[in-house]
Amino acid sequence: MIDFKFIRSLDVTSIHIPLIMNNLRKIGTTLFFVLATLLVRAQTPAQVLPSFDKVIASPHVSIVLVAGEQENIQLQYQNIEPEKVNYSVQNKTLSIYLDDARITVKNRKWKDGDMEFTRPIYDKSVKVTAYVTYRSLKALQIRGEEEATCQSDLRSDSFKLKVYGQATVNLAGLTANNLKVSLYGENKVTIRSGKAANQQYRIYGENKLDTESLIGERVSVHSYGDSQLNVYASNRIGVMAFGESDIKYAGDGNLRKGLVIGEVTIRRAE
Repeated sequence: MIDFKFIRSLDVTSIHIPLIMNNLRKIGTTLFFVLATLLVRAQTPAQVLPSFDKVIASPHVSIVLVAGEQENIQLQYQNIEPEKVNYSVQNKTLSIYLDDARITVKNRKWKDGDMEFTRPIYDKSVKVTAYVTYRSLKALQIRGEEEATCQSDLRSDSFKLKVYGQATVNLAGLTANNLKVSLYGENKVTIRSGKAANQQYRIYGENKLDTESLIGERVSVHSYGDSQLNVYASNRIGVMAFGESDIKYAGDGNLRKGLVIGEVTIRRAE
């Protein structure tokens, strides 16, 4: 802090003027760092949303879902201006996305001499976390490399999960008649408990899927690539696979192999 008594005692023509300027510069530096900290991490108040039953989280957006009586959203963001963070509800679908990154992140081009380079407009330091309260949820779609967590047990006649990229998805539990999961890339998906009578998995790439704790009666697996799957089937499990996938199933389901090409491992859990 500036010592004002000390300043008043000074002769402005004396050599002490640099000391005064130095104190002023310190205050300016402190204010700069306070403002920079506010920009790096900030949080919006919770906002009430129109009714929705589907959610899409785009690149750089992590999402935390919890069941409640009133749909709402609260955003926490780092290293991005708040006006570039968007959300909207259309046709009962809640979409959360950044400017120029609704499906994939737009690239920026620049030149260095005769060489031309591209890089994403947002680097990995840009992060947004959306805390979303839902009343009912039928579908969840994740795009990018972030995390998606549902802390409540999902309940729906049919539930669809689509994941693109390198995301990590953790669902606390699910109760449904029909479950459809589509994974593209190198994602990690876990459903920790529940029951879904009919389960359908379409897996492309090098994904890791663990739904062994989700009781299923009839399970269908199509795997293309080098994925690892743990599932549960009490009645029947059908498998079609290309590549080097490792498929492990629990339960008393009868195995029905379709077309299997490559070094695919299909085994019953011990």
